Amino acid sequence: MKNYTTKEVAELFSVSERTIQRHIATLIDSLKNPTNKGLSIPFDVVNFLALRHGYDKLTTDGDSLSEQENDYPYVEYFTEQEYEEFKKRITEYPFLKEQINISQEYLESLKSQIEYFRMSYHRQLDIHEKLIESVKERNFIEAKEKGLDH
Repeated sequence: MKNYTTKEVAELFSVSERTIQRHIATLIDSLKNPTNKGLSIPFDVVNFLALRHGYDKLTTDGDSLSEQENDYPYVEYFTEQEYEEFKKRITEYPFLKEQINISQEYLESLKSQIEYFRMSYHRQLDIHEKLIESVKERNFIEAKEKGLDH
């Protein structure tokens, strides 16, 4: 099991090293203040111990615990390669999320451009139809003036 320095934990949670030291000091102080019934252990520490106990497969005598395996029948372990891939994906996640947001903004701008070009196309189409109609009227008037309308 890997051990971390307070600096590494601070970087992991994006907080100052002093914040981590204060949290640890608070936990230690809470363990030092016994109540009438023994030590006072915060709930989050109990959860941590339960999680850590779940991964502890050895008894005090060093025997393997098959009972614990029954308590957590779906525990799977990463291979070193799978863990490195998982770590890589986790670190890539914020970058990929930002790229998705940028892509969505770009897509919205493209949609706006398409709408603009569609409206522009319809205006040009209307202008062309009016020009064709005016040319037909002009031809009709010229034909009438020359007497070719019979």
